[in-house]
Amino acid sequence: MVAAACLQYSPEQLQFWLLDFKSGTGFKPFASAGTPHCRVIGLSSDVTYGLDALERLVAEMTRRQVLFKRHDVESVEQYEARRRTSADSMAPMPRVVAVIDEFQTLLATDTASKASSLMAQIVQKGRSAGIHLLLCTQSLDGRAAAIDDLRSQIKVNIVLQSSASTQRSVLDRDIYQDVQKLRRFEGLLDVDGNKVIFDVLDLPDTANQHNPNLHAALRGVPRNPLGAVPAMIYDGDCEIPLPAFAEFQELSRMVRARTGLDGIPLLAGTPAAVTDLPAYAELRYGMNGNIALSTVDDGQLETQLMAVILSICAVETVESVHIDVLQPDRMGRAWRALSRLLPAKAEVKEHGPSDVTELLGSLASGAPPSSAAHRRLLVAREWTLLESFDDRFGDGTVRTILSSGPTRGLHVIAATSTGQRLDQIHYYSARVSSAAAQKLNLLNGFNATATRRMFLETPATPGSCTEFLPYTFHEEHQHV
Repeated sequence: MVAAACLQYSPEQLQFWLLDFKSGTGFKPFASAGTPHCRVIGLSSDVTYGLDALERLVAEMTRRQVLFKRHDVESVEQYEARRRTSADSMAPMPRVVAVIDEFQTLLATDTASKASSLMAQIVQKGRSAGIHLLLCTQSLDGRAAAIDDLRSQIKVNIVLQSSASTQRSVLDRDIYQDVQKLRRFEGLLDVDGNKVIFDVLDLPDTANQHNPNLHAALRGVPRNPLGAVPAMIYDGDCEIPLPAFAEFQELSRMVRARTGLDGIPLLAGTPAAVTDLPAYAELRYGMNGNIALSTVDDGQLETQLMAVILSICAVETVESVHIDVLQPDRMGRAWRALSRLLPAKAEVKEHGPSDVTELLGSLASGAPPSSAAHRRLLVAREWTLLESFDDRFGDGTVRTILSSGPTRGLHVIAATSTGQRLDQIHYYSARVSSAAAQKLNLLNGFNATATRRMFLETPATPGSCTEFLPYTFHEEHQHV
């Protein structure tokens, strides 16, 4: 259906958002072919990503309704007719079809209310705005009640082989009886009560991204004469390799240009959201800019440490970065491999137990750098060292560094992989954690349970978090 529609309509007329919740590869051919109609492709999507996609579709629907009022039209058809004859510059408004495979995944107990509400808004109001849902499922067992508000609004049903309970959940009684008469490889199309039985197209190996039949069809897809905008592709099962330093520089420039950040974007990974920007926090000069990192995986922790340092080095206006590393004996192989790949502007100095007191004292009373172009980082591999220092000496040295250090271009990066609590959390404006944060109370009021995800909280999002896939590093990735 998607390929056929792409063959018939141009990208200015039709746009697809493809979301796959069954951890399959059904949409990979569209990603690998660069099909210009496909603006969003969610391979192995997760619930967080799916909810974000629905929210953005509702926001796009609202944006279009505002444009309708501005141009005195009531639908996408009238808007396009006005655009073709208007002397004013009006952007094309393609119809958007969101194909959600195994959409019942969004109807889990803790997300059903929000997901069904968002889908209901789109189904009820999206038609005139040119935004449509194509909801696909093999089974609605146990979740049919969550779509009661949708059923009366959905006028087109296509039924293939599925369980009797799912058919009863979706179809009216008379249609359900007709479905029972279907033979193998037959389907039923119901358009507002008008029924047609059809033969099901058999496309061999549709899940194979190298399927020659589908790729042959996609080669005939019309291209956008102005150049297609690349699709935003998300794969929830994919590792995100730590970018090379040149890519950090490029991503940093993009984030600052697109968001207007004054500070340094700390890049962390790929957010579970419909966006082409990385997950990031802002590090400001003269603000309470300290970073807390927590995960039970040592390699992941050291990769996130390096991502923070590379993010700071990637900003052109930062001329030098001095890095003081406490507890260097706790650093693992990932850190050793990564630290050899730092740019020339970064200088690393390791400090053993014998010189920690002198170092912290000098940092607490040190003069500020000459400008924001020179940054100093204090890296504590286990934050219990910092927590215990003030307890032992009672002079507030660490609290002074945490509170006033950022006003002097000095930032603390405190980490743990042992699950120890961080009592001085209020000094850390950027907080990155895995599911272990739930017992550490690192993230305010957030229940972090996804094992492969990490979570980011910043002053811009108090009480809520950005869920993301973290960067990963293997020693063979020496291109970094």
